[in-house]
Amino acid sequence: GNLTFDGSGGAWTFASSATTSDLTITTGTVTAPATSLAIEGEYTNNGTFNHNSGEVRSAGEAYDFGSFAFDRTVLYILEDASTQDQTSILFNATGSILYIAGSDGPIEEYNLATPYDISTASYGSVSLSATGLDGNPSGLLFNNDGTVLYVLATNNDEVYEYTLSTAYDLSTASYSSMVLSVTGEEGFPNDMFFNNDGTSLYVTGSIDDEINEYTLSTPYDISTASFDSIVLDVSGQTSGPEDVLFSQDGSQLYVAGGTGIYRYILSTPYDISTALFNETVIDVSGELSSVDQIFFNQTIIFYLPTRVFSPFS
Repeated sequence: GNLTFDGSGGAWTFASSATTSDLTITTGTVTAPATSLAIEGEYTNNGTFNHNSGEVRSAGEAYDFGSFAFDRTVLYILEDASTQDQTSILFNATGSILYIAGSDGPIEEYNLATPYDISTASYGSVSLSATGLDGNPSGLLFNNDGTVLYVLATNNDEVYEYTLSTAYDLSTASYSSMVLSVTGEEGFPNDMFFNNDGTSLYVTGSIDDEINEYTLSTPYDISTASFDSIVLDVSGQTSGPEDVLFSQDGSQLYVAGGTGIYRYILSTPYDISTALFNETVIDVSGELSSVDQIFFNQTIIFYLPTRVFSPFS
């Protein structure tokens, strides 16, 4: 049946494994059992929920991955570009440009004749060197209109900001001297992602297997970012989360790591403190050695060093 907790500031703990349809926390604190808790209906949290040490699964609303099939379209990027040991990829807003970063610094452009179709990619001979800042960029991210590019670097555990006078055109990029340090929260950051309005930045990392959330008082302005002590531990699903991506409404969070993509349901959109593990939506162990990045369009794009895969259609 359904369970509603109105603790009026009090606390309640599940004593043993349990299954519930809807779970609603109006006020107070609810702690999951140390074994397992299954939420088969809606999950609403206006209080506090502690995961405890057991497994918590929430059904919720989700994308359907059942119809996807692996087609293994591959873009080999060592043949054209100077970038070696590729570490990150990013698309522009229309999917017509693919950006690829490497551990030796340069970020380079590929033009796609068909949006998001990597089989139509051609090297664009446009590059941006980040070597002077940090020799190992691990993540790339644009603001909402493509006039700012953020580069996450593992060597210094920092986010660097570039301004672009022409949106999404790397040839017009210049370093703005704006830097956000994440070293206090993560010693080996892998990637980053904004929420829908640029007021929150999420950084994944391999040291603690977690996702850290930063609040920006001015949207997309990393000089106003502060760590708000909100952390999502994903060590129960993967070691070394590589990438994070939200659904369009922020109610689902997808985490890539190892050979899987893992889905979490959020009772409050974009608030990772309300995230509950839902399921492993894709396991690529039969096809790939790891999943480093994910992008959703009509297809799912995976990334591996030296190659970009479009494995599902």
